[in-house]
Amino acid sequence: AGINAVGTMESYSGRGPSPWLNYIKPEIGAPSSSVSAVAGTGDGESAFGGTSGATPMVAGSAALIKEALKGTVNAKHPDTPYIIKSLLVNSADTDIRIEPLEFFNGELAPITSIGGGEVRVNQAVKSPITLWEEGLAGMRMATLSYGQQDVTGVTELTKVISVNNWTNETLTYDLSTTYRYAGDDNGAVTLEVFPKELVVPPMGPGKAPEANFLVKMIIDGEKLDEWTMNSGSL
Repeated sequence: AGINAVGTMESYSGRGPSPWLNYIKPEIGAPSSSVSAVAGTGDGESAFGGTSGATPMVAGSAALIKEALKGTVNAKHPDTPYIIKSLLVNSADTDIRIEPLEFFNGELAPITSIGGGEVRVNQAVKSPITLWEEGLAGMRMATLSYGQQDVTGVTELTKVISVNNWTNETLTYDLSTTYRYAGDDNGAVTLEVFPKELVVPPMGPGKAPEANFLVKMIIDGEKLDEWTMNSGSL
């Protein structure tokens, strides 16, 4: 019998971060080992996988979102790539494992492997908000990246996250942080958010109001694991 690989990573999947800006890559994952329809055969099926499978899955997901938002309360979303990307990345499923539960221990896959998680079109369509940080040259980034930092003492890094409300109702969110792995809660890296409660006003005529919150990363270099590489010579 085969092993159920749903919700797990393929061993050949690409890993981040990006080598140029040290941004989180990939930003989202998608099924890559699947049985797919064969074009021109009617009901023919064939195994299809790899990046050649995952990439069109995400492209198709974006097309489905564009179509699904027509005529709905979320039809006010501007038809721009960063809006759709935010919907996809920030509604993805993060419960993705390195290996199948019945075969190995089912450890959670790292963010450097899955980004925001595995794509979920149904959740993206229902999302009442989009959010991002302002990246280089004003680019709106759907993921939160602090890049590579050379730290010896205590360093604080702060990012501003913008939230747009695409509904006609005021939305209120309680903000907090969690660690993906329990062992990371050791004081080496601490995350704080401000404010703890975010109120996003309802959409006005032709415009989605924007509310901001801060995410502060505090790094204590003395408590980090030993690491020999730096951002230059090594």
